[in-house]
Amino acid sequence: MADIIITGHGNFAQGMKHAVEMIMGEQEKIKEIPFIGEEPLESFSNNLKQSVNTSLENNQEIIVFTDLKGGTPFNQSMLLHMESSGIYVVGGTNLAMLIEAISLNMSEMKTEIILEKVINSSKDSIYSSLDFSK
Repeated sequence: MADIIITGHGNFAQGMKHAVEMIMGEQEKIKEIPFIGEEPLESFSNNLKQSVNTSLENNQEIIVFTDLKGGTPFNQSMLLHMESSGIYVVGGTNLAMLIEAISLNMSEMKTEIILEKVINSSKDSIYSSLDFSK
């Protein structure tokens, strides 16, 4: 079972964890690391790295869910991914994706398979009213 970290701009991480817990109950193993605008980048990077290192020291793989591909939380997570194996990063996180990842993660499925399934199904979970008016 991989450890899960949620990170993003402002209150994204706390909001996503709160929403997940409304639906799935308390999630003690999920860590949230916010990137607050007035926070120095070095402080955010250190918080993220410390959380990742704690998981790696316990021989845990990590999935880092970020709000925006190419944003600071995503970029800092990718730097950690490039430094160590066992760190997986997802950008563009939405609630459906996160719920599915947590559910699959409980099944002891391999992390790579979880990510493939989550990415594929998240593409199918996005709709607009245009989809229904055709």
